[in-house]
Amino acid sequence: MFAKYGAKFRLIPVVSFPEKEGNINPEEILRLQNERLVLIKGWGFREYNAFLAYREEIRNLFAFRPEIIKKVEKQLPSPKGNVIRLGVHIRRGDYKTWMDGRYYYSDDDFIRIIRLFCALFPENSIEIRIVGNEKKLPQEKYRADLPEPIRFLSGTRGEDLYALSGCNYLIGPPSTFSLMAAFYNDSNLYWILDKDQPLKKESFRKFDDLFRHII
Repeated sequence: MFAKYGAKFRLIPVVSFPEKEGNINPEEILRLQNERLVLIKGWGFREYNAFLAYREEIRNLFAFRPEIIKKVEKQLPSPKGNVIRLGVHIRRGDYKTWMDGRYYYSDDDFIRIIRLFCALFPENSIEIRIVGNEKKLPQEKYRADLPEPIRFLSGTRGEDLYALSGCNYLIGPPSTFSLMAAFYNDSNLYWILDKDQPLKKESFRKFDDLFRHII
């Protein structure tokens, strides 16, 4: 509230970062250099090095609430043995029109990519956790074409995010939701940029890299 009203009554200088880089007013750049306290606003603000330098503090600041952890871990007990946990984020909804539907994938697309992932680890058991922003997925279709165990999660956003964050590997279209899931435990994340590309172990990347290349 201090920052909000300080900016409103011009007690705190404000610098706006438009979404397109290179459009910052020169006067505002000087304000950034000379003022001790500045309020930053706008989608175009990026400070990757500072974010990564304070990654642990940020992770602690946005830690999951105990009740979320308790509920999810009760539903998803820790697997025994040499088990890989794969989290799949099925993001559709607004993706049907966003960027002309470039990252809108069908159930068949996701099933095929999951099968490719399983083929990368023939010696391991794989627990598949699936979350999405649709009210109902054709669960029987997935169960018929994929190995068990498959967990379909439909909790709150916080619960789903915590469930994904506990996975060794994550797959999904480009989304900050899966990116933040990878952030918590440095999971391996594969953003599906082209559904027809072959999936390899090298296809997975870490948060530090993907964070700098948000679409």
